Amino acid sequence: MRDVLPKHVRSYVHAPKEVAGEDEEVSNATKRHRHSHLATFFRWAIGKGWADENPVEKVNKPRKEEKTKAFFEPEDMEKVLNAIDAYRKMRKDEPGPTPSDQWLKEIIVVAFGTGLRRGELLNLQWRDVDLANGRLFVRHRGDFKPKNGKERAVALVGDAREMLEAMHEAANPIPNEQVFTDDNGEPPRPDRVTKRFKKYVRKAKLKNREDLHFHSLRHSTASHLTMQGHPKEVVADVLGHTTTRMADKYSHLSPGATERAMEDTFGS
Repeated sequence: MRDVLPKHVRSYVHAPKEVAGEDEEVSNATKRHRHSHLATFFRWAIGKGWADENPVEKVNKPRKEEKTKAFFEPEDMEKVLNAIDAYRKMRKDEPGPTPSDQWLKEIIVVAFGTGLRRGELLNLQWRDVDLANGRLFVRHRGDFKPKNGKERAVALVGDAREMLEAMHEAANPIPNEQVFTDDNGEPPRPDRVTKRFKKYVRKAKLKNREDLHFHSLRHSTASHLTMQGHPKEVVADVLGHTTTRMADKYSHLSPGATERAMEDTFGS
Protein backbone atom coordinates (compact mmCIF):
# COMPACT_ATOMS: atom_id res chain seq x y z
CA MET A 1 0.00 0.00 0.00
CA ARG A 2 2.94 2.33 0.53
CA ASP A 3 3.75 1.93 -3.17
CA VAL A 4 0.42 3.35 -4.34
CA LEU A 5 0.93 6.76 -5.98
CA PRO A 6 -1.57 9.44 -7.08
CA LYS A 7 -1.15 8.33 -10.70
CA HIS A 8 -2.36 4.85 -9.73
CA VAL A 9 -5.37 6.34 -7.97
CA ARG A 10 -6.17 8.51 -10.98
CA SER A 11 -5.96 5.50 -13.30
CA TYR A 12 -8.31 3.49 -11.06
CA VAL A 13 -10.86 6.28 -10.64
CA HIS A 14 -11.16 6.92 -14.38
CA ALA A 15 -10.81 3.32 -15.58
CA PRO A 16 -13.53 2.28 -18.08
CA LYS A 17 -15.62 -0.83 -17.53
CA GLU A 18 -15.81 -3.72 -19.96
CA VAL A 19 -19.20 -4.24 -21.59
CA ALA A 20 -19.66 -6.98 -24.19
CA GLY A 21 -15.91 -7.16 -24.70
CA GLU A 22 -15.50 -3.41 -25.23
CA ASP A 23 -14.41 -0.61 -22.94
CA GLU A 24 -17.17 1.77 -21.92
CA GLU A 25 -16.81 5.12 -20.15
CA VAL A 26 -18.16 5.07 -16.61
CA SER A 27 -20.40 7.78 -15.23
CA ASN A 28 -19.14 10.66 -13.14
CA ALA A 29 -21.10 9.24 -10.22
CA THR A 30 -19.13 5.99 -10.46
CA LYS A 31 -15.85 7.90 -10.54
CA ARG A 32 -16.88 9.84 -7.45
CA HIS A 33 -17.80 6.62 -5.63
CA ARG A 34 -14.44 5.07 -6.49
CA HIS A 35 -12.61 8.16 -5.22
CA SER A 36 -14.60 8.24 -1.96
CA HIS A 37 -14.25 4.54 -1.24
CA LEU A 38 -10.52 4.52 -1.92
CA ALA A 39 -9.98 7.60 0.27
CA THR A 40 -11.86 5.88 3.11
CA PHE A 41 -9.82 2.73 2.67
CA PHE A 42 -6.50 4.59 2.91
CA ARG A 43 -7.62 6.50 6.01
CA TRP A 44 -8.36 3.12 7.59
CA ALA A 45 -4.97 1.76 6.44
CA ILE A 46 -3.12 4.74 7.95
CA GLY A 47 -4.91 4.14 11.24
CA LYS A 48 -3.71 0.54 11.15
CA GLY A 49 -0.14 1.64 10.44
CA TRP A 50 -0.11 -0.02 7.03
CA ALA A 51 0.25 3.23 5.05
CA ASP A 52 1.99 6.51 5.79
CA GLU A 53 -0.13 8.88 3.72
CA ASN A 54 -3.31 9.02 1.70
CA PRO A 55 -2.47 9.27 -2.03
CA VAL A 56 -6.14 9.90 -2.85
CA GLU A 57 -5.88 13.37 -1.26
CA LYS A 58 -3.59 14.42 -4.10
CA VAL A 59 -6.15 13.46 -6.77
CA ASN A 60 -9.04 15.83 -7.46
CA LYS A 61 -12.44 14.25 -6.91
CA PRO A 62 -14.53 14.33 -10.14
CA ARG A 63 -17.09 17.11 -10.06
CA LYS A 64 -20.67 16.20 -9.30
CA GLU A 65 -22.88 16.33 -12.37
CA GLU A 66 -26.18 18.17 -12.12
CA LYS A 67 -28.65 15.66 -13.49
CA THR A 68 -32.00 16.84 -14.81
CA LYS A 69 -34.76 15.31 -12.75
CA ALA A 70 -37.04 12.95 -14.66
CA PHE A 71 -40.74 13.80 -14.70
CA PHE A 72 -43.98 12.39 -16.06
CA GLU A 73 -45.92 13.76 -18.99
CA PRO A 74 -49.72 13.36 -18.71
CA GLU A 75 -49.64 10.57 -21.29
CA ASP A 76 -47.05 8.75 -19.15
CA MET A 77 -49.43 8.85 -16.21
CA GLU A 78 -52.18 7.36 -18.37
CA LYS A 79 -49.86 4.49 -19.32
CA VAL A 80 -49.05 3.75 -15.67
CA LEU A 81 -52.72 3.73 -14.67
CA ASN A 82 -53.53 1.48 -17.64
CA ALA A 83 -50.72 -0.87 -16.60
CA ILE A 84 -52.41 -1.30 -13.21
CA ASP A 85 -55.71 -2.21 -14.88
CA ALA A 86 -53.99 -4.55 -17.33
CA TYR A 87 -52.20 -6.41 -14.54
CA ARG A 88 -55.46 -6.85 -12.60
CA LYS A 89 -57.14 -8.23 -15.71
CA MET A 90 -54.26 -10.63 -16.37
CA ARG A 91 -54.36 -11.97 -12.80
CA LYS A 92 -58.14 -12.35 -12.70
CA ASP A 93 -58.24 -16.03 -13.73
CA GLU A 94 -55.07 -17.06 -11.89
CA PRO A 95 -55.06 -18.83 -8.49
CA GLY A 96 -54.94 -16.65 -5.40
CA PRO A 97 -56.27 -13.15 -4.68
CA THR A 98 -56.45 -10.68 -7.53
CA PRO A 99 -54.83 -7.37 -6.57
CA SER A 100 -56.92 -4.42 -7.67
CA ASP A 101 -54.45 -1.75 -6.55
CA GLN A 102 -57.22 0.80 -6.96
CA TRP A 103 -55.83 2.46 -3.82
CA LEU A 104 -52.54 3.00 -5.66
CA LYS A 105 -54.31 4.59 -8.62
CA GLU A 106 -56.03 6.98 -6.22
CA ILE A 107 -52.74 7.99 -4.63
CA ILE A 108 -51.05 8.46 -8.01
CA VAL A 109 -53.78 10.73 -9.38
CA VAL A 110 -53.85 12.93 -6.27
CA ALA A 111 -50.05 13.04 -6.03
CA PHE A 112 -49.71 14.16 -9.65
CA GLY A 113 -52.37 16.83 -9.23
CA THR A 114 -51.16 18.30 -5.94
CA GLY A 115 -47.40 17.79 -5.63
CA LEU A 116 -47.73 16.30 -2.14
CA ARG A 117 -44.93 14.16 -0.77
CA ARG A 118 -45.58 10.48 -0.08
CA GLY A 119 -45.70 11.02 3.68
CA GLU A 120 -48.06 13.97 3.31
CA LEU A 121 -50.44 11.88 1.21
CA LEU A 122 -50.45 8.95 3.61
CA ASN A 123 -51.04 11.29 6.55
CA LEU A 124 -54.16 12.85 5.02
CA GLN A 125 -57.47 12.46 6.82
CA TRP A 126 -60.81 13.41 5.36
CA ARG A 127 -60.98 16.41 7.69
CA ASP A 128 -58.03 17.76 5.66
CA VAL A 129 -59.99 17.63 2.40
CA ASP A 130 -62.30 20.56 1.62
CA LEU A 131 -64.17 19.39 -1.47
CA ALA A 132 -66.65 22.27 -1.37
CA ASN A 133 -63.93 24.90 -1.76
CA GLY A 134 -61.40 22.80 -3.66
CA ARG A 135 -58.57 22.72 -1.13
CA LEU A 136 -56.70 20.19 0.94
CA PHE A 137 -54.54 20.85 3.98
CA VAL A 138 -51.16 19.45 4.96
CA ARG A 139 -51.12 19.45 8.75
CA HIS A 140 -49.09 18.28 11.72
CA ARG A 141 -50.56 15.14 13.20
CA GLY A 142 -49.10 13.00 15.97
CA ASP A 143 -45.52 12.17 15.09
CA PHE A 144 -45.93 13.47 11.55
CA LYS A 145 -44.75 16.91 10.47
CA PRO A 146 -44.28 18.26 6.93
CA LYS A 147 -40.64 18.21 5.87
CA ASN A 148 -39.95 21.86 6.66
CA GLY A 149 -42.39 21.96 9.57
CA LYS A 150 -44.77 24.23 7.67
CA GLU A 151 -48.47 23.48 7.37
CA ARG A 152 -50.06 24.58 4.11
CA ALA A 153 -53.17 24.54 1.93
CA VAL A 154 -53.03 23.24 -1.65
CA ALA A 155 -55.58 23.96 -4.38
CA LEU A 156 -57.58 20.89 -5.36
CA VAL A 157 -58.62 20.90 -9.02
CA GLY A 158 -59.03 18.68 -12.07
CA ASP A 159 -58.46 14.93 -11.89
CA ALA A 160 -57.24 15.07 -8.28
CA ARG A 161 -60.44 16.75 -7.13
CA GLU A 162 -62.64 14.40 -9.16
CA MET A 163 -60.84 11.38 -7.73
CA LEU A 164 -61.31 12.52 -4.14
CA GLU A 165 -64.96 13.39 -4.78
CA ALA A 166 -65.58 9.89 -6.15
CA MET A 167 -63.76 8.30 -3.20
CA HIS A 168 -65.75 10.36 -0.70
CA GLU A 169 -69.07 9.51 -2.34
CA ALA A 170 -68.26 5.80 -2.39
CA ALA A 171 -67.02 5.56 1.20
CA ASN A 172 -69.01 8.29 2.98
CA PRO A 173 -66.17 8.49 5.54
CA ILE A 174 -66.04 10.22 8.90
CA PRO A 175 -63.62 13.17 9.31
CA ASN A 176 -60.84 11.35 11.18
CA GLU A 177 -60.58 8.44 8.75
CA GLN A 178 -57.51 8.10 6.57
CA VAL A 179 -58.03 9.20 2.97
CA PHE A 180 -55.88 6.46 1.46
CA THR A 181 -56.25 2.83 2.51
CA ASP A 182 -55.37 -0.41 0.72
CA ASP A 183 -57.63 -3.31 -0.26
CA ASN A 184 -57.75 -4.40 3.39
CA GLY A 185 -58.81 -0.98 4.62
CA GLU A 186 -55.40 -0.33 6.18
CA PRO A 187 -53.09 2.63 5.51
CA PRO A 188 -50.48 1.34 3.02
CA ARG A 189 -46.88 1.22 4.18
CA PRO A 190 -44.69 3.90 2.54
CA ASP A 191 -42.24 1.36 1.09
CA ARG A 192 -45.14 -0.63 -0.38
CA VAL A 193 -46.40 2.46 -2.19
CA THR A 194 -42.94 3.10 -3.60
CA LYS A 195 -42.26 -0.47 -4.73
CA ARG A 196 -45.66 -1.09 -6.31
CA PHE A 197 -45.53 2.23 -8.10
CA LYS A 198 -42.10 1.40 -9.54
CA LYS A 199 -43.41 -2.00 -10.62
CA TYR A 200 -46.13 -0.41 -12.74
CA VAL A 201 -43.82 2.27 -14.14
CA ARG A 202 -41.71 -0.57 -15.51
CA LYS A 203 -44.75 -2.47 -16.78
CA ALA A 204 -45.83 0.69 -18.62
CA LYS A 205 -42.45 0.53 -20.44
CA LEU A 206 -41.83 4.24 -20.23
CA LYS A 207 -38.67 5.35 -22.01
CA ASN A 208 -36.97 6.75 -18.90
CA ARG A 209 -38.58 4.30 -16.46
CA GLU A 210 -35.40 3.60 -14.48
CA ASP A 211 -35.08 7.30 -13.61
CA LEU A 212 -38.73 7.64 -12.55
CA HIS A 213 -39.75 7.06 -8.95
CA PHE A 214 -42.72 7.92 -6.77
CA HIS A 215 -41.09 11.23 -5.83
CA SER A 216 -40.97 12.01 -9.57
CA LEU A 217 -44.71 12.71 -9.34
CA ARG A 218 -43.85 15.71 -7.18
CA HIS A 219 -41.18 16.79 -9.66
CA SER A 220 -43.78 16.47 -12.39
CA THR A 221 -46.24 18.78 -10.65
CA ALA A 222 -43.56 21.43 -10.26
CA SER A 223 -42.20 20.97 -13.77
CA HIS A 224 -45.60 21.40 -15.42
CA LEU A 225 -46.36 24.49 -13.33
CA THR A 226 -43.04 25.94 -14.44
CA MET A 227 -43.60 25.06 -18.08
CA GLN A 228 -46.94 26.87 -17.96
CA GLY A 229 -45.05 30.01 -17.04
CA HIS A 230 -45.98 30.26 -13.37
CA PRO A 231 -43.38 32.09 -11.24
CA LYS A 232 -41.05 30.27 -8.91
CA GLU A 233 -42.79 31.78 -5.89
CA VAL A 234 -46.01 30.00 -6.89
CA VAL A 235 -44.23 26.69 -7.43
CA ALA A 236 -42.48 27.00 -4.08
CA ASP A 237 -45.79 27.75 -2.34
CA VAL A 238 -47.51 24.71 -3.86
CA LEU A 239 -44.65 22.40 -2.87
CA GLY A 240 -44.31 23.87 0.61
CA HIS A 241 -40.77 25.18 0.12
CA THR A 242 -39.71 28.12 2.25
CA THR A 243 -37.55 29.61 -0.54
CA THR A 244 -37.54 29.55 -4.35
CA ARG A 245 -34.11 27.89 -4.49
CA MET A 246 -35.57 24.38 -4.76
CA ALA A 247 -37.98 25.54 -7.47
CA ASP A 248 -34.98 26.23 -9.72
CA LYS A 249 -34.55 22.47 -10.08
CA TYR A 250 -37.84 22.19 -11.95
CA SER A 251 -37.18 24.82 -14.60
CA HIS A 252 -36.32 22.30 -17.33
CA LEU A 253 -38.62 21.98 -20.32
CA SER A 254 -40.25 19.02 -21.98
CA PRO A 255 -39.05 18.03 -25.46
CA GLY A 256 -40.45 20.40 -28.05
CA ALA A 257 -41.45 23.07 -25.52
CA THR A 258 -39.09 25.65 -27.04
CA GLU A 259 -40.34 24.97 -30.55
CA ARG A 260 -43.98 25.27 -29.45
CA ALA A 261 -43.27 28.53 -27.66
CA MET A 262 -41.57 30.03 -30.72
CA GLU A 263 -44.40 28.88 -32.97
CA ASP A 264 -47.03 30.33 -30.62
CA THR A 265 -45.17 33.62 -30.41
CA PHE A 266 -43.66 34.14 -33.85
CA GLY A 267 -45.61 31.75 -36.07
CA SER A 268 -48.34 32.83 -38.45
